Amino acid sequence: MAKYFSFIAENVTPVSQNSRRWPYLVRLRNDCLIWYNQKYPGTPLPVIHKPTELEAKLFYIHRKYDKKDADNISKPFWDSFNTYAYDDDRQIKYLETLKIDVNTLDILELDVTNLDQHDCDQLIDFLLNPAPTKERILYVAISDYQSKKVRLV
Repeated sequence: MAKYFSFIAENVTPVSQNSRRWPYLVRLRNDCLIWYNQKYPGTPLPVIHKPTELEAKLFYIHRKYDKKDADNISKPFWDSFNTYAYDDDRQIKYLETLKIDVNTLDILELDVTNLDQHDCDQLIDFLLNPAPTKERILYVAISDYQSKKVRLV
């Protein structure tokens, strides 16, 4: 499975489906591109062309109370990257969205097997060193779609 890119954006607030307007989507995308460029300096965001099918992950981990629903932050985020990271978000065939308020958890167990070292270091720093200036992070990853086993029970 080829990973096209992944990054963690600090203090970027996702846009809710309920209040999505184009200026908010542009700001969200631009805020995320700053973090992409910090991780991949001098490397433009790849545009993944059709018919490539994609797998996408958006994990929103926050300390500050947030009323946004996980499903409401996913669609606007992927829409904001249309024509910037891929031709169309219809290319996304598998989607994982996660929203975690770390203040409400007794135990947090995350599988970091597929995180690269840079993303893992940022995630661990956020979780273990709660600086007042870091209230939220977004983990974003785009890779080739790998057919998943689907079980209907």
